[in-house]
Amino acid sequence: MPFHQDLRTGNLGPVNPTAVSPRQSHYRVRISTNGRLVLPQPVRRAKGWRDRDELLLIETADGVLIGKPAEVLHAIQARFHEPDSVTDELIAERRAQAAKDATE
Repeated sequence: MPFHQDLRTGNLGPVNPTAVSPRQSHYRVRISTNGRLVLPQPVRRAKGWRDRDELLLIETADGVLIGKPAEVLHAIQARFHEPDSVTDELIAERRAQAAKDATE
């Protein structure tokens, strides 16, 4: 079972299996004395990250989210999106009514 380290406590705990990508790999990296973190080449290739790309790093309750700004925004939106929310139902009903009214 894969583990992650809680940034707040430093404790190791199991990774939520629903949050693990099917092609996810695990790497151990170190932070250099000047604060740099080297991302392994297979990770950079898989994500399409190149030298000098700007990445966004956000600390969350579960750890750290890192990616290109658009990727991080999408991940955050997906985390908070409720597919069966009342808002989605209302929008669907309004669109259906508008389509019905347009055909009459």
